[in-house]
Amino acid sequence: MSEKRGSKPQPVSSSGSSRVLVTPANGGWQVKRDGAVRAMGVFSTQGEATRAAKAQLRTSGGELRVQGSNGRWVESFTLGQKAMTKVSAVEGIRFTPAMKRKMKALGASGLTIEDRRRILKAAPPKARS
Repeated sequence: MSEKRGSKPQPVSSSGSSRVLVTPANGGWQVKRDGAVRAMGVFSTQGEATRAAKAQLRTSGGELRVQGSNGRWVESFTLGQKAMTKVSAVEGIRFTPAMKRKMKALGASGLTIEDRRRILKAAPPKARS
């Protein structure tokens, strides 16, 4: 979903959503969480940085904002839980009803994306019958 050029970023909501920014930096392009001091990565092209940011959002969900070399925001889209479920289905990952309930509860918990991911990774896998 494209956004009007030159628009200003909206504040991150307190519901635990996450924004990842692709911005020009020192002749390259950096991928950085909104409000973070350090970049998650620096890439030689805007395309490489955007692909890396999308990969990050695929695992955590949130909003991607891409800034042009002129300083204007040129692209913005959000990948949320429903979209992540669709992407996971395409990749062959199926969420059980228990997993869906857990994800919904974690989404409402107010935890950061990183904390939610840590909890999900630490959960032991259930034995299949």
